[in-house]
Amino acid sequence: MFAGSNTKWTCESVGFYRDLAAGSVEFSDDGSLLAVMFGPCITLWEPDNNLLRHTLVSNTSSHCVK
Repeated sequence: MFAGSNTKWTCESVGFYRDLAAGSVEFSDDGSLLAVMFGPCITLWEPDNNLLRHTLVSNTSSHCVK
């Protein structure tokens, strides 16, 4: 936790993407998006409702493209 903060974080759901293991994660500055790396893909999610908004793919891989 941050010094002087009373805020708590609780995991309320677990998600998956194309049978790939999740890697790095990062929230946007305003908390409205969650970026999760799955192999060569970066997925952007709405954390409040677990809605997948976008998928970004490395130029060297088509593994994540639908």
